[in-house]
Amino acid sequence: RQRKAYNSFLRHRQHGYFGPATYLCHWVISSAFFRFAICAFFTVIVYSLANVGSSWDFTSLSDLVIVVALTSFSTAILVFFVCIVVPTTRIAHFVLFTIDAINVILAG
Repeated sequence: RQRKAYNSFLRHRQHGYFGPATYLCHWVISSAFFRFAICAFFTVIVYSLANVGSSWDFTSLSDLVIVVALTSFSTAILVFFVCIVVPTTRIAHFVLFTIDAINVILAG
């Protein structure tokens, strides 16, 4: 999937539709909206199934959605940064697995 998006980017850049900065801004903004929507959807489902509070407290639910979405987005940015900086696939897999393990451990 990423290779297909990259090839599409190269084709559009070659024809002069947009440059790298425009593409990256579009990617970050659309990724933020997509991640927030998915995180909000699943957080509402888990919040209702877990019966966290005695009633629907929307302030704590909105805080939970924001925390989950920010954690997801910051992890995605970290993964994007590691994939850019790390020279080999083997080291990248080790670093990303370590980051994922730390996220799971800290999540409880």
